[in-house]
Amino acid sequence: MGENAGGESHRSVIGPWTPLASRVQHEVFSYEDFQRLQNEKQAVMEENQALREENQALREENQALRESTARAASDDSGSLQEQVKQVGTMLKTFARTGQSGADQTLMLRRLGEFGDVVRSMDNKMDTMLQHFSANVSVGELSLPGDLLLPLDTQEDLALLDNSLRQDKELQERFLRFLAIKCGRDLKTTVWRMLQSIFSNHLSINTTWTGVGDKACFRDMFLKTIVQRAIRKNPATQDATDEAIQVNVTRYLKGASDREGGKRRRTAERDPQPTP
Repeated sequence: MGENAGGESHRSVIGPWTPLASRVQHEVFSYEDFQRLQNEKQAVMEENQALREENQALREENQALRESTARAASDDSGSLQEQVKQVGTMLKTFARTGQSGADQTLMLRRLGEFGDVVRSMDNKMDTMLQHFSANVSVGELSLPGDLLLPLDTQEDLALLDNSLRQDKELQERFLRFLAIKCGRDLKTTVWRMLQSIFSNHLSINTTWTGVGDKACFRDMFLKTIVQRAIRKNPATQDATDEAIQVNVTRYLKGASDREGGKRRRTAERDPQPTP
């Protein structure tokens, strides 16, 4: 600080060499300030680089997991194909030359191994589908009128259907409830969903078109919810309305054969003679 002729103090002259002098209220930046800013900039750059490297490591880990899954699927496929070839060769040999007892034992063992491979692949597919569905939050599914699933009467079915038409929140909850019933193919998915909604007694009294006094699934709002839920399943997301109709129709039509129905009809048609 200096003094003028009148004894008044004044600030030192700020020259053009002072960094940002005209923008920062004439504050003078020292070398230490410059060095501190450089260090802070370097720290930020290093942190950014660390984040980039961490992100790259995660990408590589994800890629390795994908490749591992692909190799496992390929191994299963190769094992399955090899089993099919072996069984096919044994069947051809049997057709040409017949079988000894040892050949029969070997073939039965191969067939058992073949079945084990198929079941293993099916279980893996179901596990993967359940993994996808695990991200679906179901929450508590409270139904109107104290309804309980599976439904048993046409009156309860009509009440649920009318409630679904009017209540969008119930639609979304019911959709999530059905979406976790997914399977590895359309038939399995349809059967699991309908089993959770209909008792076998109600299935017997429901058809796609509502023949006679039976409930008509085609005209229900529930049909739309089922179709949407089916397409949330990665394995059935491309299912057409026609394919869904075929599988729903088969499920409902087959209800009379389930839970011992077919055995009862057979027994009534062909009664065993009394000894």
